[in-house]
Amino acid sequence: MDLDLHTQYYGEVALGFNCSRIHTAFTPVLYFPSHHLPRKWHNTPGKDLIVDDFDDIDTHEFDVEQLPDGRFRLILKGHQFLLFASEIDSNSIDRYFVDHLKITNFSPRIGESFYQEREWRHTGDFVFDGNLVEAVIVPRHLKTRTQEFMSSSNDFVQVSVLTWEFLRQA
Repeated sequence: MDLDLHTQYYGEVALGFNCSRIHTAFTPVLYFPSHHLPRKWHNTPGKDLIVDDFDDIDTHEFDVEQLPDGRFRLILKGHQFLLFASEIDSNSIDRYFVDHLKITNFSPRIGESFYQEREWRHTGDFVFDGNLVEAVIVPRHLKTRTQEFMSSSNDFVQVSVLTWEFLRQA
């Protein structure tokens, strides 16, 4: 569904690894909406407020200006002398994350693993052998050249070569 978006950010060549290697070297990504994180509230005088995001703020009462550092300045449209602001409470965030984690060994047996995550990440460089690659995805115009490279290499002989065009139509 998001193939075109992914190719804009990550390029048009993708490697698909053997799942057992992913499970030993990567961890699943957990997503947390910022408005679910513990917050602390405080009063701040003035007509503007600097925030990291404003997903849970009614912007009908504010003009929004994006700052060079990626944060946002919210400027009140009307008169107000006191703003109520919230920020992520870093003192209690560790407890929040602990409550949302499940420790697992990635068991292949149903019910023993948190196994169905969509995105997995590895911190740092990922060093691998070609025999851990199950598939390569390339644009159609690179398929023949990629297959020739794979067959000329001892490490990539068994790798399937797929095209983005094929996956979009599947």
